[in-house]
Amino acid sequence: MSCLIYFLLPKAAQLIATVIYSLSGTIAALGNTFCLIVLWQPSQRSKSNKILTSLAISDCIVGYVCFPLAIWLINFSQKSDTPTCVISVTFIFFTLWMVSCSTCSIILISYDRYILITKSSRYDDILTDRKIYIIMASYWFVTLIFSIICVFKRLVYYLASPLIIIVSVILLSTSYYFVWKAFQQSGKRISELSAIGNNNVEAQKRLKKSQRLAKKVLTLIIFYLAAFVPTIIFIIISLVQQSKPELVSDNLLMYTYLIMTYIGLSNSCCNFFIYILKDPEFKTACTRLLRRSGVVRPSNNTIRQSNANSGNIQ
Repeated sequence: MSCLIYFLLPKAAQLIATVIYSLSGTIAALGNTFCLIVLWQPSQRSKSNKILTSLAISDCIVGYVCFPLAIWLINFSQKSDTPTCVISVTFIFFTLWMVSCSTCSIILISYDRYILITKSSRYDDILTDRKIYIIMASYWFVTLIFSIICVFKRLVYYLASPLIIIVSVILLSTSYYFVWKAFQQSGKRISELSAIGNNNVEAQKRLKKSQRLAKKVLTLIIFYLAAFVPTIIFIIISLVQQSKPELVSDNLLMYTYLIMTYIGLSNSCCNFFIYILKDPEFKTACTRLLRRSGVVRPSNNTIRQSNANSGNIQ
């Protein structure tokens, strides 16, 4: 087992990187832990949220495991001893595994949204709970095996990494296209119902809800695609250094890797905010959970409405 990562940063850069990584790691860990608590509420146990739970778990592990390991490497990877090599390999393993799982979860979420919007009448038949569990278990297992092979076969790691990035970008871009197309179709359907004066309020509500969820998925895909850009730049710089070492210094390669790693891991911090901003139902569930725990006090209007409801029951 050999070391895969070295950081030879000056003290000032170490301090800055440690602070930034620590803040992002804390947000990723605590934010996604709260997401899991909300998603496990009885009112949130839908098929779509089961897939979101898979995404939140992988993002949680990034916050609790990958960020701390990265911070250790930033400060102590100058030592090429056994602990450094073990931590370096462990970091690569968990990073590959969690990023791969997150990407697969986003693609599955996109498929779920596309089926719900375009084939809503057959949604429960096409995407059953059993199929969802089988798909999620499959990509967690396959990416686990792949990550293990990568850390023990260094050649596989260097050859497969660019291929994973390319395939991920293609799949995410394709997912974005189909979800966006479905989003536009649902918008046309809402306009058609309004134009003919259709009084089917439930159908319009269902379409609008699907649109909101589609927007959330589109936002998730955009953030994931943006996170891959530094990785592509790093791969290009690495290839240039291998062919013409005089054009790329070791410092440029090291700082590019540092930025690439941060942006790739920090993507796990964004999902919590996307859930709240793009999903009213998730936001409502968060508010209810915080009120029950006493963190947030209900407004006077809510209290009056609750008292009025109690009086009507009596």
